[in-house]
Amino acid sequence: MGQSATLAALGGLRSLVSIYLTLHAHEAWQMTDWETVEHDYRMITTMEPRDVDNWIRGGWHMWANASANMEMNESLPVELRKKLQHEYIDKGIEILRQGASNNPDSSKPWIELGYVLRLKYADYCGAAEAYKEALARPGTPGMITRFYGYMLAKCPGHEQDAYDYLRNLYDSGKKHHKDTMITSLKDLEIKLAIPLIKRIPNPLPETLRRERAERLRNKIGIK
Repeated sequence: MGQSATLAALGGLRSLVSIYLTLHAHEAWQMTDWETVEHDYRMITTMEPRDVDNWIRGGWHMWANASANMEMNESLPVELRKKLQHEYIDKGIEILRQGASNNPDSSKPWIELGYVLRLKYADYCGAAEAYKEALARPGTPGMITRFYGYMLAKCPGHEQDAYDYLRNLYDSGKKHHKDTMITSLKDLEIKLAIPLIKRIPNPLPETLRRERAERLRNKIGIK
């Protein structure tokens, strides 16, 4: 049945059936029965489309658990393993996009999507777009403001945009002076040939860590 027909048929039983299917999906996960896991979460999200966490859990089972299981399944030929691995990653991505569509005011599916795209496919341009969508919604964690810039910095052709964005964040306060922020800016300064006088004064994070360790050794008398 379609979504509307399913919701109408179940009426007030939707929450109860959803709980049952969640437990059923958990058992299927333990048995690595991915077809059942996918089917159960398709039903769960159909019954409760406004529960964002169901979309995220369903997507996670596909892009993380099922894909990893396919990758490690030595009973299958290598090429088939790779094919199935990517198919499950794509299924997880599809579920997250559907979750975002059904919950237009939530940043959660977009944040998860950005993470999957950069982790599984090194799709930094796609991840930047996902984080940008998340930032357009209320309740987005502050760290996503930086993650968007980090991904943009790795997206070919967007180096100047990334530099302007990250430099504005850097100038807005020390709370944004994270190691990754400093490293990203210094990389962009080199790529864009930013004049030395305009570059940020911070040392590279690894240099800073070595200097702190050296000061500590000197303080406690370790040679």
